[in-house]
Amino acid sequence: MKKRTMALLLAALIGSISVFTGCGSNGEKTGDTTGEATADESGESTASFGARMLEEYPIDTDDQATLDTMETDYSKVNWQVVYEPEPGIIVSEGTFVKEQKIGPASNHLIVAFTNLTGDHAKLSIEGYVENKDDDVIYDLIDNEVEIWAGNTVARDIDLQTEEASGNIKWNNITIEPSALKYAPYEVSPELTKKESGLYGIERNLYDVEAQCISGAFFETRQCGLILDDGGNIIYGIDSTDCGYLGLGVETFNGKNADVAYFCNSYKID
Repeated sequence: MKKRTMALLLAALIGSISVFTGCGSNGEKTGDTTGEATADESGESTASFGARMLEEYPIDTDDQATLDTMETDYSKVNWQVVYEPEPGIIVSEGTFVKEQKIGPASNHLIVAFTNLTGDHAKLSIEGYVENKDDDVIYDLIDNEVEIWAGNTVARDIDLQTEEASGNIKWNNITIEPSALKYAPYEVSPELTKKESGLYGIERNLYDVEAQCISGAFFETRQCGLILDDGGNIIYGIDSTDCGYLGLGVETFNGKNADVAYFCNSYKID
């Protein structure tokens, strides 16, 4: 897999975007229906995944242009909803179902944070994941979300039998300068299979300054996603341990096509 270099600062692309709408044969507008209400089999109106987030937190035009040109693992993923609850902080969500050998399958929600502020940042977040009835099903609270400028970090949330609506009630997202020591690096994640028959993600960090594979980097958390050929998440896991990320499964039923890996590596003096 090709190495993907983290950019220290991303250059925003400034341009104008023209939106065109067409007419169908019945005279109704056609086009993007993201976030619009749809009808289920009973005829009742149902909101699309994360519809309220799109309404409450639209993405700045320049930040959207930056997202569209990113060349990191972020762009591999077909996110189900993307929005901007704070200037320069992009939240992206996706879901998958994890089958269990014993017991019912568990619903998982991936929540990713991308830093387009132009500065290395530490976030303090307080959000409440909701289901389709607007009931809170998970408390997402973390005061140590470190993100380099231009980088993405992600969380894998096990909702068990609950199902996320894509809406998160954000009570707080505070942005502070990061106190961690940044050093440029490249990440090479690779899906591997151990002698046990279980899959995992090997990640080698290349120290750009030292020009070698280095074990001098640390992470507060890492997250690996397995994607199908459409970029949809079919499996994911995160960990507070550094290095090898064990997935604990023997098969993805032949669907895995790529790996997306997110970390915020730093050095200690």
